Amino acid sequence: MNKKLVLIPLISFLVLMATFQTAKAATITSATLDKTTYLAGQTGYISVSIYNDKNDKIKVTELSATINYYYTESTVYVQKFFTSVTLPDEIPAGQTETYQVPISLPTNIAPGYTNPIVEARTEVWNQQATEWRYSDRPTYPVKLYICLLYTSPSPRDRT
Repeated sequence: MNKKLVLIPLISFLVLMATFQTAKAATITSATLDKTTYLAGQTGYISVSIYNDKNDKIKVTELSATINYYYTESTVYVQKFFTSVTLPDEIPAGQTETYQVPISLPTNIAPGYTNPIVEARTEVWNQQATEWRYSDRPTYPVKLYICLLYTSPSPRDRT
């Protein structure tokens, strides 16, 4: 009798866990910058390709790139950029869509490498329940190089 009482809550718990688990629906297959190097103050974009690896459609509800970097005075700064495409956007089963995330670097950013992280939030269509369900948040690292702007000294500065 006691074994049956233990099994009922255990089975209920397992069913509840299965309901709240997220399904992997998307993979970021690439994220590439439009330039190999950037200068302080420059703008550009990251091209992000998202592949739907499910048997049904998915939708991208958010796409962003987060950059942690230093100012020239060593202050740490975090900035998040979002795609300019109107979301949500659906991707059919087995298909890949490419989006751009515009970025804009501050004028006093320190030179060197920084590693932006691209992240997508997705939902997957559940045919049986005829509803969208939260799926996953694939990420992809990018390497961004900011070079030091060199200006030649003027003739007056040479003396």
